[in-house]
Amino acid sequence: MPASPSPDHRHAAFDRRGGFEAALPDARPAEAINGLAHPLTSRRRAGVRSNVPSRIGHMECTMGCRVEGCRGARVAGRSDGEPAAFLSYAHGDDENDGGLITAFRRRLEGELRAQTGRRELQIFQDRDDIAWGQAWEDRINGSLDAVTFFVPIVTPAFVASKQCRRELTRFVDRERRLGRNNLILPVYWISVPVLEVPGRAVGDKLVAELAARQYADWRELRFRELSDPVSRRAIAALASRVRDALNPDSQTTGTRFSGMSGDGASTGRASGRPVPVHVVDALGRGDFTTVDAAVRAALPGDRIVVRPGLYKGPIVLDKPLEVVGDGPVEEITIVAGEGSVVVFTASNGSVRGLTLRATGQPQEGPVVDIRAGRLVLDGCDVSGSASAGVAVHNDADPRVRHCRIHYVSGRGVHVYDKGAGLFEDNDITDNIRSNITVASGGNPRVCRNHIANSQRSGVFVYDNGAGLFEDNEITGNVWPNVTVESGGNPTVRRNRITDSQDAGVHVYDNGVGLFEDNEITGNTRSNVAVESGGNPTVRRNRITDSQEHGVFVYDNGAGLFEDNEITGNRKSAWDVWGADRKRLVRR
Repeated sequence: MPASPSPDHRHAAFDRRGGFEAALPDARPAEAINGLAHPLTSRRRAGVRSNVPSRIGHMECTMGCRVEGCRGARVAGRSDGEPAAFLSYAHGDDENDGGLITAFRRRLEGELRAQTGRRELQIFQDRDDIAWGQAWEDRINGSLDAVTFFVPIVTPAFVASKQCRRELTRFVDRERRLGRNNLILPVYWISVPVLEVPGRAVGDKLVAELAARQYADWRELRFRELSDPVSRRAIAALASRVRDALNPDSQTTGTRFSGMSGDGASTGRASGRPVPVHVVDALGRGDFTTVDAAVRAALPGDRIVVRPGLYKGPIVLDKPLEVVGDGPVEEITIVAGEGSVVVFTASNGSVRGLTLRATGQPQEGPVVDIRAGRLVLDGCDVSGSASAGVAVHNDADPRVRHCRIHYVSGRGVHVYDKGAGLFEDNDITDNIRSNITVASGGNPRVCRNHIANSQRSGVFVYDNGAGLFEDNEITGNVWPNVTVESGGNPTVRRNRITDSQDAGVHVYDNGVGLFEDNEITGNTRSNVAVESGGNPTVRRNRITDSQEHGVFVYDNGAGLFEDNEITGNRKSAWDVWGADRKRLVRR
């Protein structure tokens, strides 16, 4: 009998005729073996008629019993070619996301049924029953005539899991034996560094195999509600891929991982169409010696690989391109003596693994100016004399990940004029003006960043700016770590806001905002200060160890404060002086 799957790994599968339903029953009858529901009795309880051939007979069940007709016994014995699929994922990822992968499976199942008109299509998930893992391994090793799809939920835990890698290896081999190239449909759930940087995956054959696949990108969507229209469309697109892959002549569509190699990663063209690659080499050993020349020569969808060297900017990306450094980031530098280093006006594109440095006048423009569309800025080092390190405006919606944005003479990140975007896992530090500013309808999502040591605020939201700030370290800034004024209305949740040379949080001039579940501690002045019409909601925070007050509300300040832990502040937990007591609520 195959070895049991590791405890951190679970699987799901769908089968056109419900051929695997017994392996993971939804009902759990009282009759159980070692605490697990027996598959045959479960189906009988549910009133479902078994269609398993009698040839199974007394074969040993995957749960260790010997019951005639038990469908837990060698379900892989079927060889009728019925389509089946497996969804493979790390159990801990589902737990971390509060069961979101489980909910995703249910939505995908419903959409697949809707698109095919086949109500019998089902997706099974091994949430509790280890016997399912044994049964599905029999299925893999058994009938190669069946059309089986493998849907990995790609995360660092998935890539690191020995069990996941074994399963992927079997499906890669199985796909080749069937002469197919579209049976593995990855869902990219959490960023995996080895898949992000070109060339990184080459040393691992299995990861390289995964990197060559088209994927459905759920790294942002996992933060949305599944009922959100954007999420629903993405699920519909994935269901369409599964539906279309039932046709052996079909090709999948999507986006390829970047990490396959330095000379062939796709930017999202359909499978089977090679992506032109233009190599830039400062020593003349490539196709071009300047990045600008390569950009001007490239067609939409092309890929530009930049080798180590010092290159002159600016670079204007006005068409969908992928520009990727091929080597250490610190050795691949684009410099602009005036204006921006990168100006992005296309609908989509990516810039990865480059050092971008401005050396002009401080107010000439941002280092990276994102004026439209969705630029993926990943793994870059951004610095210099500029109004901002990264500026986002005009409804642009970039993805900025794993970047270092530092030592900018202006702001680190400036989001304004209805700009949006996702900023995650960046170091945004040591900028002269505030590390992040949001204004005039800007509404970014800022998650898991290190935001530190600005000469002004860590985060400054004003002029009707908004934004979601979650799980960041905001520390050591000269002005208040978080400042909200003039109609600013951010949501600030689960951050660590510490060691400012001023207040931890300062809300004034009719600023509002929601502050929940933060640790606001060790700031030089009051941990939370509200004045001049400021009116935030401050809930379930730990507010401790300031050099002055825990909460200081004064000069017509107000707000709703509830369920906070306010302890250990040097002067007092509360100081209320001249506040708007009609609008100040403490409970």
